[in-house]
Amino acid sequence: MTMNFRVATGALLWFLSAGLSASTLDEAQLLLQTGQPEQALILIDKQLKDAPDNGDGLFLRARALTALAQKERAERAYRQLIEHHPQRIEAYNNLAALLVEQERLTQASQVLEQALTDIDPAYAAVYRNLQAVNVEIARASYGKALRVDVPEQNISLATLSLSEVPRPARAPAAPEAEVAETAAVVEPSPAIPLPPSEPAIEQTVRDWARAWSAQNVGDYLSFYARDFRPDDGLTRQGWEQQRQVRLSRPEWIRVELDKLRIAEQSGQQAVVKFIQKYRSDTYGDVTHKQLILSRESNGWRISRETTL
Repeated sequence: MTMNFRVATGALLWFLSAGLSASTLDEAQLLLQTGQPEQALILIDKQLKDAPDNGDGLFLRARALTALAQKERAERAYRQLIEHHPQRIEAYNNLAALLVEQERLTQASQVLEQALTDIDPAYAAVYRNLQAVNVEIARASYGKALRVDVPEQNISLATLSLSEVPRPARAPAAPEAEVAETAAVVEPSPAIPLPPSEPAIEQTVRDWARAWSAQNVGDYLSFYARDFRPDDGLTRQGWEQQRQVRLSRPEWIRVELDKLRIAEQSGQQAVVKFIQKYRSDTYGDVTHKQLILSRESNGWRISRETTL
């Protein structure tokens, strides 16, 4: 899949955070715009030593790392920015763009859904990007379900620069009488409805099976919720050690899912049932399985796993 990303840059930079001077950020932004991300990163890192949680500095640092193709570090920088400044819409949007560039569509969808939940669904750019990612997930799932080749599609998400993020100026306080009158006539703007979560849920389960087949222990374990309880009476630590052995010991593993369906779903929980076909160089079986998934801050995660 070919991903083409064009980072839109603005003419002005918004400075809200104390700790980094406007001139320093202005210089770093100029270096980024003129294709000098290495120099920009050196300048930003030096200044962040004095103000490590500065939102604008963290954002520019993530942009510089992205320009240097240091994707893992850029992802960590965006996630750090989201953790410390959860209202920074540009962090969610650009992190999703970075994930899509790596064909991590499920995680990109989860980040954009998180943005709508944490910030404000009125941000149309994020909403449109979320729709594009979910359409691509649904298209791919459709082809897998019918076992047909679906032509690849090129999708591209627009990213945001600091100057493009809407931050309305604070209006002067009105007299009490005017406030009361305004409150009587102003209606809230309608919320943009969230798109269906079914594609993200299904893709999460299929990505879990794919990580299992790849014998990628760390990726496989990351699909389990913080409150996951093993059914065999093991502690979480004991279960993880057991799974590490069982994933690592075979020379190869193949896990296929058939007749996958979402039996129940609410805003925070989903029940998924399917037939699991497991094969390795030493063992094979076919079982009916049920997963209960819970929505966490990083997306849908498995909280219970049961063989039916």
